[in-house]
Amino acid sequence: MTESETATSADSDARGTPLSCWLLVLGWAVLVALLLARHEMWRDEVRALSLAMGAHSLSELSHSLRNEGHPMLWHALLFAGYGLTGSKLVLPVVSALICAAAVVLFVHRSPFPLWFKALFVLGGLPLYEYSVMARNYGISMLLMFVFAHLYPLRRERTLALGVVLALLANTNVHSALLAGILMAVWMTDVLLRGRTPPLGQEARQLYLAGLVLSAGIAFALWSVWPTSELAASDTTRYTIVDVLSAAWETVCNPAGAFHKIAPGKTGVLAVLASLVLVGATLGLLSYAPGLVASWTALLLLSAVFKLVYKGSLRHQGLFVVFLISLYWMMLEAGRAPLRNVVLRWLARTGTFVGLPILCTVLLGTGLYYAFVDLTGECSANRALANVLAATPRYAHAVLIGEPDYYLESLPYYSDNPIYLAREDRYGRTVRFVRDIRRDLSLRDLLVSALQVQRTSSEPVLIALGHLDALDLAAPPDGRAHTIEYPFARTFRWSPDDLAAWRANTKLVTTFRDVHGDERYGLYELTAAISNASAQHSSTTVSTAGARSRAAPRREPSSEE
Repeated sequence: MTESETATSADSDARGTPLSCWLLVLGWAVLVALLLARHEMWRDEVRALSLAMGAHSLSELSHSLRNEGHPMLWHALLFAGYGLTGSKLVLPVVSALICAAAVVLFVHRSPFPLWFKALFVLGGLPLYEYSVMARNYGISMLLMFVFAHLYPLRRERTLALGVVLALLANTNVHSALLAGILMAVWMTDVLLRGRTPPLGQEARQLYLAGLVLSAGIAFALWSVWPTSELAASDTTRYTIVDVLSAAWETVCNPAGAFHKIAPGKTGVLAVLASLVLVGATLGLLSYAPGLVASWTALLLLSAVFKLVYKGSLRHQGLFVVFLISLYWMMLEAGRAPLRNVVLRWLARTGTFVGLPILCTVLLGTGLYYAFVDLTGECSANRALANVLAATPRYAHAVLIGEPDYYLESLPYYSDNPIYLAREDRYGRTVRFVRDIRRDLSLRDLLVSALQVQRTSSEPVLIALGHLDALDLAAPPDGRAHTIEYPFARTFRWSPDDLAAWRANTKLVTTFRDVHGDERYGLYELTAAISNASAQHSSTTVSTAGARSRAAPRREPSSEE
């Protein structure tokens, strides 16, 4: 056996045998199945399914996604899956299958050693955020891995790679940025070779791939561009000065916006977190386009997290997936080792220390998320559905929520109708637009419940989620109270409101032991309030609504 054959054989053993790779995939699948069986669907998961179920065509689906802030690829997959099966189970199944495809590709085709594959696969991204949590971010991981796998064949698979990038741009806004950076890496690789004529076949293919990606990005921007109906947000932060300031903050503290993957807010921990985050990129020193791409992604994503909204693990984790994809592309290309001793030491430190530490943090995060999901409830809505199913007279009861979006995950478990008091309509998804009752009182909520009861002749149940601030068991202090919460909404109550509430509702049960914010007390409307009170309350609502529309409030940024 020659020396090169020996090296190839040793490298193949390090990557793992087919049996060991399949055992790793099987272990991942068993853990995900256990988590899925216990997982309570959250509102952002079910909202996408509700929109897909409510559409009768892709064009109607596209129209319903305006002001959603997401491209439509994930919704289109749910639309197709539900159309074929008619089952709500399409939500967790499609999410798990997409992540499973990414895991199989990574474990069987990536050039990493088996220990690193296990470290990543059992971490918080494949084990939980991109599989159990049914969102669009698992598609991003799959598409970035597909791109890295096909990249050595880019001369033969040019169009396929362009399509992959276009699809990647239509998963989420963060991935649209990463798709553009990957295209820049591809173009730089071609330019650095210096042997491609501007009008040669490879150049023409690259232009075609760039055109496909440009079309994908344009469609994604069109999909996410908000209309004038969207509730006002603070756009004063999006100036060039603010962007440059965010970039400078990132240079000074690279891990500042990535607290989920490199935790450490202040002091020595902040310095260590930044060293790990930047150090994880240094393994790309022998691949200059990849190194520059990793730093560019770090700056752009950090700016998004600082200016638009803070990133959660699913958002910040995209940087880790992107980084792993760049390593994959570098290793498959077989780059020559660095000649400079210091640079070679830095590269090895980044590869064998920085990146593994980053994935170890994700491993700990994944185990913690799995523990929380297995031992507690992430949403009260599955328990609420069980109460509705176990009580015959609640079989067709109408639900009203405050905050109304706390009930958006209920349609996954129950078909009971939901009335949106702030919008005066029945629906499964809340509209975050200007033309709603942004200011709502406890009495307004009672009036809406009474109106629903009169028209539906069914029991009316109210899920009141302001339990921490509004303790109905405590005596009133004689003052009116107001709560401001996300999406430019307020909820207020007075001693008279409390008296009317106690006289006309009864507490059915309370869902307090929930890890997330979807917890509330469940009340049943038991009696009608007077017509005079109803008329007075309606006037108050009308005045407040006019005042709200005349002077829009700042809308706190929401997580995607």
